[in-house]
Amino acid sequence: GYDPDGAQTWLEGIERIFGAIKFCWEVMFSTMKRIIGGGMLIRGWEPMVR
Repeated sequence: GYDPDGAQTWLEGIERIFGAIKFCWEVMFSTMKRIIGGGMLIRGWEPMVR
């Protein structure tokens, strides 16, 4: 049958997951912006200053 409370709990979990994904993308974008804007190149995992 239909479980409204279970559906609400499931939806809240999905929203939490998408919120975390959005946060990760925002952090990655702002970090890349700082690296590129700061005159640095990424080589492998280590930023290399030009």
